[in-house]
Amino acid sequence: MPPRHPEILLAGSFWRLTMAHGCITTVESMIADPDVPNPLGSVQTAVRGRTGRRHFRTALVWLAAAVLAAHLGGLVAPWLSGAAGWSWFAPVAVVALVMLGLGVRQLIITVREQPSWLGAAIAAGVVTGILVLTSPAAGLIAFILGIGHLAGPVAAVAVGAVLLAVRRRPGRAAGSRPWTAAIAGLVAVVAVLAIALIDTFVLLPMQLVPDQPLDTIYAQLEAAGEASGRWMPIVWAALWAVGAAVLAIGLIRAHTSRRVASGALLATASVALAGLPVAQIGLGMNLADTFVTSGGMSWALPVIILFAALLAAGSATLLASAPSRDARTASVAHPL
Repeated sequence: MPPRHPEILLAGSFWRLTMAHGCITTVESMIADPDVPNPLGSVQTAVRGRTGRRHFRTALVWLAAAVLAAHLGGLVAPWLSGAAGWSWFAPVAVVALVMLGLGVRQLIITVREQPSWLGAAIAAGVVTGILVLTSPAAGLIAFILGIGHLAGPVAAVAVGAVLLAVRRRPGRAAGSRPWTAAIAGLVAVVAVLAIALIDTFVLLPMQLVPDQPLDTIYAQLEAAGEASGRWMPIVWAALWAVGAAVLAIGLIRAHTSRRVASGALLATASVALAGLPVAQIGLGMNLADTFVTSGGMSWALPVIILFAALLAAGSATLLASAPSRDARTASVAHPL
């Protein structure tokens, strides 16, 4: 049935459109005019602050991975010779440079999003530059630190213990526990340690004493009283295995995302391999004293170091792309 008074309906529609246009114009003028208090300013500032923090955190992840890769390359560079040896070093350098570039890019984005972070960005860049420039002396630094490298697995245990002790705040939604990611990451760490022990106890003696079988090499080490160096790699691997296990349990207990769990454990494997040359020093000195060799490394160590750099890159990729805690909470509380 047609309305009796269409002019009233038209007038009402015109009034509503006028009011809507007036509200939009008022809000736009408040945002544009700096002298008018902006009710949305606090929201915009908070969003920009969270974005800046996320970019800065991502930058630190990439920069730390770049420093690790650079020092991994510095560990083997003094022992490389010929095109074959340097062909393993070049990919490590490329991986480090790519991650360094990604980290610097994130610092620039951080400052662009939040100019107040300029000081922190400059500090992070300077520290990273210093650490990268010291990478050619990575072997000397590792020798000076010596047993200090065992602080790595102790730190992994400490982080895992903290994650186990932390209680989730009431009202905060929790995601599913990253069982699969944590177990897979722990298996990867154990596999890496097994490869490192094979390199230490099989490939290294065969490389340094190529004219004798392996059982004869160890028999002569025992006869000469030069077998003490065998314990350091075992202690090194055992401590890292325990540290990785505690860290994996803590990551599961803390309801971290799958990317964080996988990234943290891949980083653990990469950092562990950075201490492998130090763990091999004792056995290498025993072999040098018994068989009068000049020392060195196995043919597989450059390959292992390249693998460690790729692990660092994979870890940084996972950690940099992991969702923030706020985003995870929102996705759990309001699933699509």
